[in-house]
Amino acid sequence: MPASLAEPARAGRRTPAILTALGLVLAAGGAAAQQPAPAAPSPSTEQLRQAIDEIRRRLARPQEGQPAAQSALAAELAAANARIAELSETVARLRGEREALVAELDAARGETRRAAEAVEELEARARELEVRMN
Repeated sequence: MPASLAEPARAGRRTPAILTALGLVLAAGGAAAQQPAPAAPSPSTEQLRQAIDEIRRRLARPQEGQPAAQSALAAELAAANARIAELSETVARLRGEREALVAELDAARGETRRAAEAVEELEARARELEVRMN
């Protein structure tokens, strides 16, 4: 069994020293592996603007030179979106018409009910008159 497991109290005191030594070795190895790059002159504002403009031009090129298949697909997608918008408007218009027809039907049913009540009342009067006349 290693001494660090057998004597936890002593191992706890040695751990920071071991970690520090390990850190120094890693830092030294990393410093040796990473040699500083030769100092380059810092880019001027104009150079940065030119680089940004070049990036913008590169980004614009794929949009300009899209293959015909992508353009056709984009046109088809735009047509489908337009058709969906048109159908949505048609559905909204038809719902409005349906609601108007439902209101008209309710009004017609009310009139029919009132007319039926009037007919019943007139028939009841007619029966009363027949009974009186007989």
